[in-house]
Amino acid sequence: MMNLIRCFLLAASAAQILAQNTNGTYDECQPIIKDVAEDDIRFNSTGSTSFDFAGQKDPWYLSMATFFHLARNTSEVRDLSSTGERAVFLSVPQSLTGSTRGNNTEVCYYQMDPVNATSNVTDGASCNGVLSDKCQEALRRSGGPFNGICSSVDIEEDCGNPMRLWTSKPFNFSSSDCSVDKLPGVTLPKGYRTFNVMSEGHSLPRQEDGFLDAYDLMVRQPLPMVLAAKIPGQNMIAVKVACMAPENITANSRIPDSEFPPNGAADLKVRTMATFAMAVACIVGVMLV
Repeated sequence: MMNLIRCFLLAASAAQILAQNTNGTYDECQPIIKDVAEDDIRFNSTGSTSFDFAGQKDPWYLSMATFFHLARNTSEVRDLSSTGERAVFLSVPQSLTGSTRGNNTEVCYYQMDPVNATSNVTDGASCNGVLSDKCQEALRRSGGPFNGICSSVDIEEDCGNPMRLWTSKPFNFSSSDCSVDKLPGVTLPKGYRTFNVMSEGHSLPRQEDGFLDAYDLMVRQPLPMVLAAKIPGQNMIAVKVACMAPENITANSRIPDSEFPPNGAADLKVRTMATFAMAVACIVGVMLV
């Protein structure tokens, strides 16, 4: 099935994931980071998991959030667009940002399409039950940083689907610019800085019933993600594979009540949504199918 994707690049290189905001504002940062910093956004659902890389003293946190807008076309306001957006964040210790170690750490991000399945493990963003063992093993072999680029990964034979997008160049933590010290709806330890790794938006049905079906799907679909990092002092590329569903519904947000996994008809209705943007920090690899 053809998904028409227009990719709006916020960066052509890894440097821009840490775009400068030394003037004390976030005007040149990713819009979602600016909104979080200025308390100008409310997420509808979130998810988060922690993980350890060899050679790192403290855990890192990978988080995901969704937020939605239902068209309200009235005699006073002509609003014809319903949208749903996903965003992925990476939180690292403040002590890492701006340090020599942070500058020499290289991270690549990879992402598959969301999956209509549920993990058979209750915590930790496990991919068991979501992806086959063969697919998970293929993801653990994700290339990661090599000679200043993020290696492309061919997983379609093992996973049945391709890697959808990835960072073209590794990013590091040479600066805390364009990061925040909080994330709405996510509990993080003190002393962490959070960076936006990926944001994408989808055009959803204008009609309320179709919109709510899409909402219910997006807040429960696990998103397979891979972080592959080159850590100073380590000989091997460290790889973290996660299948995270943003199932933590925030206060005053809709509690999903549609069937999940959806039946064939509901699945088809939502999968035909047009993806209108992938505003991805330094991500230039996008697979169109």
